[in-house]
Amino acid sequence: KGTTRIFGRKEEIQVAFSGNQARVDGDVVVLPDIEGADIDSRQASVMRGFVDHHSGVSKYSDTHLIQAIGGKSEQISTILQSIEDPRIDKQRVSDYVGSRQHISDAVDAMCDSFINSQEQVDVTSEDVDWRSYVPMAIATLGRKDTGLTADFDKVKEKLPEAAVDMFERHADEVAACDTTLKSLKLAVKLAKEMDLDIPPEVKKLAGDDDNADGGEGSDGESE
Repeated sequence: KGTTRIFGRKEEIQVAFSGNQARVDGDVVVLPDIEGADIDSRQASVMRGFVDHHSGVSKYSDTHLIQAIGGKSEQISTILQSIEDPRIDKQRVSDYVGSRQHISDAVDAMCDSFINSQEQVDVTSEDVDWRSYVPMAIATLGRKDTGLTADFDKVKEKLPEAAVDMFERHADEVAACDTTLKSLKLAVKLAKEMDLDIPPEVKKLAGDDDNADGGEGSDGESE
């Protein structure tokens, strides 16, 4: 309980400790069980940054819309959340200046984890689907202009060129998203460009009734 108070900033989000991986379970941020562990200052900062970020999600995102999309398309939900992440952190740091270093450390830890996971991966291989890397490109490179510090250039080296190109062509649009709905509209736009399946329900939630670009089926009908 004492640790929860330290990391929780007395906000609406709840913090629990369980298992060995950080995750989000509804409105609860679950951090690795640290009972009896010897935690250094950077590890503590990373955990606090993770909580700060997800406190921001609770405060600045339309979580109901995100959950609705997640129930319809995991791919588009992942893209949507990657677009939301940079704006959430930028807003969070603007409102709570003291969170900048903690969120930077959390993002840096995420970058390190991705870089390590790609050590044995040849992203130029035809067997690699570059589209699966687009959310990581957005979530990391999209944070470069938010004032956070992390090894973004090293991440860029580990991404397929097509994923980096997709982000760079839409970087200004990512930066311009200031609501979850705008992020969803952009996520649907990117999904179209990548020829991903877009369920009719997702298009409806995004307010996208444009069927003139060769989509499958008649998903513009309203009941």
